[in-house]
Amino acid sequence: MEDTYDIHDDLYCPKCRHSPLHSRDCTNIFCEDGYIEDFVDDLEIPGTGYEVKCDECKGTGVEFWCPHCGANLSGNKALQKQFKELNDAEDYFYKMDELDGLNDIDNEE
Repeated sequence: MEDTYDIHDDLYCPKCRHSPLHSRDCTNIFCEDGYIEDFVDDLEIPGTGYEVKCDECKGTGVEFWCPHCGANLSGNKALQKQFKELNDAEDYFYKMDELDGLNDIDNEE
């Protein structure tokens, strides 16, 4: 079985500062969107347990790790901050592109 993963050149490890980082969908077969169903009895009837965060992906649904130091970065607050900053920057540039497109429309008339 080939292990496939994504490479993130724009993220770095908060522990050793290595870049790029690797990620993949959570490999826990019971994980659904970052949560697993935990049962209080031995019957394990689906829908009768309660949801708890997955230990593998820390409730994110995605496993992140550093290939250099091996740190499991799933659910890491510093990594989440990097994501937020990247997404905010992408949103900013996307909005600027939209505004540039509006200016082009105004100039065509």
